[in-house]
Amino acid sequence: MLSRRSKLSLCVLLVAFFFCPLVSCSAEAKSMDVTEALRLMRQAKSSLEAGNFDNSCALYDRVVTRFPTWWMSLVGRVECGLERGDAPDALASMLARAEAYEAPRKLVATLRAKLFERSGKMSELCEILLPDALAGRPVALSLRQLLLFTWLKGRLGDSVRLSLRMHGEGSADAASLRLGSEGALLTKDGESADILLPAFLAMHQDRVLMVRYIRDLQRRGQAEKAEAWILTWSELVRADLPSRLSGK
Repeated sequence: MLSRRSKLSLCVLLVAFFFCPLVSCSAEAKSMDVTEALRLMRQAKSSLEAGNFDNSCALYDRVVTRFPTWWMSLVGRVECGLERGDAPDALASMLARAEAYEAPRKLVATLRAKLFERSGKMSELCEILLPDALAGRPVALSLRQLLLFTWLKGRLGDSVRLSLRMHGEGSADAASLRLGSEGALLTKDGESADILLPAFLAMHQDRVLMVRYIRDLQRRGQAEKAEAWILTWSELVRADLPSRLSGK
C-alpha cells in the first residue's frame, strides 16, 4: 500500500506525464494553425482575384472560424461575399466585427458604402459619405449624386460646397453648377455665387438666372459687376428679338 508521500509523488509524475506534452503539442498546433491560416488567406485572395468566389468565401470562412478576431479574414470574407452576392445584412455583421477589431477606417468605410449601395440604402450611404466629400476626401460615390441628395434634403449650404468642389476639380456639369448657383443665391452666399454663377452662365445663358444674379450683385453693392452683366443680358435679349418678332 502506497504511503501518502508516494501517492503525492505519483500524482506529480502523472501531471508531468500528461500535461507537459499537451502544452508542447498545443503550442505547436497553434503555430501550425497560424501558418495554415495565412496560407489559406493567400489562396482565398488568389481565388477572389481569379473570380472563383465560392472557393474564396469558403477559405475565408475556415480562417474566420479558427481566428474570429482577425479583421483581415473578416474583411476578405466581406469582399468575396459582395462579389458573390451574399445577403448584405450578414456581410454588414462581419464588417462590424472587423471594425471592432480595428480594421482600417478607410477600408471599412469603402466596404460599408458598397453594402449600402447593394442593399439600396442610398440615403444612409449619402449620410455616411457626405462628411468626407465636404472635406475634399475621395468617396465611393459620385459627387453629383451627393449634390442631388443634399439639394433634395434642403441642405443648400452643403450643395454649394459640393458644387464648388466639383467646379474646382473640373468635374462640374451644367446641372451641378445650376444647383450650386441656386443654392448660393438662396443662402445669400455672394462669394460662392461669384464663382458658380459665371461658370454656369458660360455654359448656359439662362436669362432669368442672370437677372437674379444681377439683383444679388446690386444687393451687395457690386454696381460695376452688375452693370457688366446687365450689358450681357441686354445683348442676349437684342439677339433674340428678331426671332421673337417673326414668331419663330
